Amino acid sequence: MRNKWLCLLLAAALTALTAGCSLARPEREAAPEGRWIGLYVVYDPPGTYTDFYSSPHLTELGTESLDTGKYGSVTIPREVLPGEEDPDTGNISFPGLEGYSLFIRHTQEDYGPVTQVVSNMSPGEEGTALNSSDQGTAETASGVIWWGPPLDAPADWDALEDAGIWHAYRVFETADGQVYLDGSGNSYSGGGSGMGFSSDATYTYTENGESRTDSVSVSVRVEYTPRLTALRVVEFGGDNSVVNITALPLTGELPALVPAADAAFLIVEEESAEGVKRTLYAAADWAEGPVYHEVVLLDEAGRGHGAYLAIGEEAGA
Repeated sequence: MRNKWLCLLLAAALTALTAGCSLARPEREAAPEGRWIGLYVVYDPPGTYTDFYSSPHLTELGTESLDTGKYGSVTIPREVLPGEEDPDTGNISFPGLEGYSLFIRHTQEDYGPVTQVVSNMSPGEEGTALNSSDQGTAETASGVIWWGPPLDAPADWDALEDAGIWHAYRVFETADGQVYLDGSGNSYSGGGSGMGFSSDATYTYTENGESRTDSVSVSVRVEYTPRLTALRVVEFGGDNSVVNITALPLTGELPALVPAADAAFLIVEEESAEGVKRTLYAAADWAEGPVYHEVVLLDEAGRGHGAYLAIGEEAGA
């Protein structure tokens, strides 16, 4: 019955996609214990679609009210997708949904309250901040999602014409620390670079007889990147002669690179079908410890993630 109602509501709400548009989902009342903490972004390549409500991993969490318009509101069991925490890394994943996390958790440990930013995105220019005052706390987080051509992309593949759909699901957290998705959020279509979306929420409460307001703001930017075909580091001596050339694998974990003792500077070369991007580092940059160069690698579907190339030795090594 729940899926039937949702299908009827979605059929009435969805309109034809145009580049960069947003698709609204039906209005839902969040469970009282659910506090919005951020976003979980899932990408559907062209020709595919993620049906959140058909997931076999959904569990019931209270009830929800759905507004059917002229037929009034109906109350049905509320189904959510709980997150699963990796005990070793602390990362949280949602079964059946591969995506990008950006949310701010609040947990109570034996030694006190802990605020944790959970993210597998590249850092955003706005950064992450937590400001606390007598009036409340203001938390902000930003991230960048990289994407590009799939591995089997044809020669005429176009970033604007061949883009898929991005689902920005809202992430909630219960008072006891359970993180979950309820399927709410928006979907976006569009390609190229610079597409972004953001959400925020405020919570007003009374503490020690005083009114306080906490706010949470999360922003995500989607950026296009070409698929790398080669990654090299070229080291030069003080006379500009080539000292060493290192070809690096296009994998998720890049090996650390220790430059030659007589290297005066080096250039990281990222080669793709669009040309070669070069970044220069001088010996002074890694003299006191490694510098970290971010390289964006794409998986078979064209989803990107940042990998870091460490250049130089750890201090004291």
